[in-house]
Amino acid sequence: MQTLLSDLVDIPSPEHREKIETFARYVNVHETIKAVLSQSVHEALCAQDGRIIAVVGGTGIGKSTASLMVHRCVNEYYRAEMEVKPGFMPVITTSLFHPEDPRSAWRSMYMGIIEEVEPLSAKKQANTNVSAFIQQSQRQTALALRKAAQSIAKNRGVKLLQVDEGQALVAGRGEYQCSVLKSFLNTTRLPCIIYAPYPFYQAIQEDTQMARRTTFIHLRPYGTSEAETLVFLKIAQEFLDQLPLPVAPDFLDEHSQFILDKSLRCVGVLKGLLESGLIYAYQARARQLRIEHLVKGAKLEGVLEAMRFDIESGAILFGEKPAPENTGPVVPRQPKYTGRKIGRRNPTRDGLKNPQRGLV
Repeated sequence: MQTLLSDLVDIPSPEHREKIETFARYVNVHETIKAVLSQSVHEALCAQDGRIIAVVGGTGIGKSTASLMVHRCVNEYYRAEMEVKPGFMPVITTSLFHPEDPRSAWRSMYMGIIEEVEPLSAKKQANTNVSAFIQQSQRQTALALRKAAQSIAKNRGVKLLQVDEGQALVAGRGEYQCSVLKSFLNTTRLPCIIYAPYPFYQAIQEDTQMARRTTFIHLRPYGTSEAETLVFLKIAQEFLDQLPLPVAPDFLDEHSQFILDKSLRCVGVLKGLLESGLIYAYQARARQLRIEHLVKGAKLEGVLEAMRFDIESGAILFGEKPAPENTGPVVPRQPKYTGRKIGRRNPTRDGLKNPQRGLV
């Protein structure tokens, strides 16, 4: 996964760059992730044929981290079988992108599965039958790509399909991709875990077939109680201990409320805040991350307000918070298609190209 830190061009040494990359890959397996991990893996391994488990949460809550941990967990569960069957692949994790037209909807679905097993390379394209479908993907029909994906699921012994960036299923022409996914699960009899934002929950309620076969798991942020606040600050300290700078930061006690407010008590947003602050610290050639670096790297208040709205509306949808009186139903914001692939950096928005971003 690409991070803002990877865009730094002035790194003191290869050893220091390695420390930065280690921090970028660091994953904190905290209590919320553990709970979701336990439930989703259990539901997936015990699921009936074609069952869907939807892990739903707001932006920066840790859905991609949960996807990564489930992938590792399932591989660990089948480790003994993988050792005696070299071609055995118990879980496939793929990402969906916003469909620009109906054809790309089914193509991105099937190609995500195929490329997970057969990455693009000239050698593999020349020597494998499956890669022949990749080489001619623009000319292949939906049926041809579907047969290739089904063949992979059967011959590799796949037990679970994971779909990240599930907002593609409810944005724009996503209904085409949703139908493709249902059809693929019906024919392969695979259980599937989808990671998606809150609008996915509402969209599924309007699809009777999908609603009937889907189990929802809410990945929520840490609450405002004293116990959960202490747990979240402990997680923040663990991240600070991993920072690739010579001197450890010492501002957590004094500025804990700032950390809580700017991270929205979401671990993913917290890590993004620290990564953005690190960029400013490196640009200033500081030996220690200071609070002014985090102030510069914090998201704009308008962005945070939109994220707070999504978190609150999600809590109302899942019955964890009462709806305000004399108001209509709270509807989470629909995912916005910006014309770029999900997860790709926007140079005009981040702190590296726009130094004024996030100043308060």
